[in-house]
Amino acid sequence: MTTRQPVNWVALGAGLVSFGTVALVLLGYGVSLAVESTFAIPHAAVFESTFELMDLASIAMLEMIPALTQALADGSLILRVYRSFAPLLGVIVGLLVLLGGIGWFCEPPRKPDPQATPARSTKPASRLHWGLTARHYLMRYALLGLWVLLSPLLSLLGILATVLLAAVLAIVPVIGMSAGKAHIEKWVLGPAQCRPVQTLDALRRSTRLAADSSASAPRYADCVALTKDAARIAAGRVIFYTSKAVVLVDDTGRAKRVPTGDVVVEVIDAL
Repeated sequence: MTTRQPVNWVALGAGLVSFGTVALVLLGYGVSLAVESTFAIPHAAVFESTFELMDLASIAMLEMIPALTQALADGSLILRVYRSFAPLLGVIVGLLVLLGGIGWFCEPPRKPDPQATPARSTKPASRLHWGLTARHYLMRYALLGLWVLLSPLLSLLGILATVLLAAVLAIVPVIGMSAGKAHIEKWVLGPAQCRPVQTLDALRRSTRLAADSSASAPRYADCVALTKDAARIAAGRVIFYTSKAVVLVDDTGRAKRVPTGDVVVEVIDAL
């Protein structure tokens, strides 16, 4: 009698953390690709470390969560997604059924439990044993012959599985790139002007009015100026921040990454 192995929660948690980290890094990489495709700045120049890619992933997540909420509320969109993935889902379900059937036929006969009460059989013991042995003997060699016949196809399936795995991993940066483009369109290119600088009293009043009003608030771009040693070194609309730098674009359309170490970042309402 085999004992059930306890779940290693530490290993499971470490695996989930590793999977989540890889997903966030790929999302952040997609956001950097969105910056390159929009402003022609090389994506490798907008980040220096994996941690900065995880910072960029927050932009993708902030764009994805409202979109996913709206998609889940729209039943027709879910049906369209299922229709689009119906062939792939059919292939996966078919493979699972095939593997389950092969595993059921290849399962060796269970050894009798000496403590269990022997069950009565209407067939003679020798005939029953011969039937089990013959079935597994035939199935074993039939599957061996099938394996030999399908070996070229199985090699192609291995290549296809590798390509599908690479495609699945490539989907995550594509999602991050789409979310990054939506962020740039909404918060960088879309607003007509920079966010006005207000006093604390004016900011409190505008916050109360926005909470009481059902109308959507106007959208502004976040504009900052960076100074070092009392000299302005850069100014522009914020594309995104990371823990080490800020990526800006000015009115001429030139984007740049400016490290924020030993730099004063000041919010401005006009470039």
